[in-house]
Amino acid sequence: MKHEIPQVLQFDLFLKYPELIHGMSTRCGGVSQGIYDSLNMGWGLGDDPELVTKNYQIFANALGFPAESYTFSDQVHQAQIAVIDRSDCGNGFMFPKKDELKGMDGLITNKKGVALTIFSADCVPLIFYDPYQQVIAAAHSGWRGTVADIAGRMVDQLEKTFHCQPRHILVGIGPCISWQNFEVGQDVKKEFEKNGKYDILNKVFDRKINGKYLLDLRSYIALALEEKGILPENMEISKECTYGQPELFFSHRRSGLARGSHIMVIYLK
Repeated sequence: MKHEIPQVLQFDLFLKYPELIHGMSTRCGGVSQGIYDSLNMGWGLGDDPELVTKNYQIFANALGFPAESYTFSDQVHQAQIAVIDRSDCGNGFMFPKKDELKGMDGLITNKKGVALTIFSADCVPLIFYDPYQQVIAAAHSGWRGTVADIAGRMVDQLEKTFHCQPRHILVGIGPCISWQNFEVGQDVKKEFEKNGKYDILNKVFDRKINGKYLLDLRSYIALALEEKGILPENMEISKECTYGQPELFFSHRRSGLARGSHIMVIYLK
């Protein structure tokens, strides 16, 4: 079985803050085998749970936080956000998910020692940090969550609950499927049009000759966050493509459910 040092992807913007630990896993450096080769972090996809648990330990060791602090929910491609307390630490990993934390695609905390964890395999993983209020957050934004504006709702929640100012909030927009590989139909475009952000839509939808569209999720999220007051210089947008780089990433669009999954973690020391 493979057991290497995992390849961790990080944002330069967040590495400036020694009180933070953060990173996204790739598929490299774990112990899973076959279609899950090798650092599969996804539960319920058919992989051996013991190997998945070992992968979590490997990744936590690589980043330098205790594995028992992993905290996550069962993401449902919506825009519900939960404020996490110390009593929730370990939710989904050390103990079964609490009912009140089910169906959440966004997590926020100002508590130290909690590893907010988001799953992805083409969708956009997002992390947030306000260094003034010492608040961290993470969100899962597929196209449905993007339509529901989970990123913007996260900014609203940070303002309302923790008195964060948008101009102070840092955002990392992580590896996902690139616009060149994300073909969608008119039905998806119509869902975005319901938000009325036509100035943004004109920049992120590229019509193809077959009547389909190529959609740039990362750019849509970044532009929508700017409308919320997030400064462009406080955002870092990854360039990696989960679909186009099979040596590094699992991809739902490429492989369906015959695949593993990644995680993005943010942790306040």
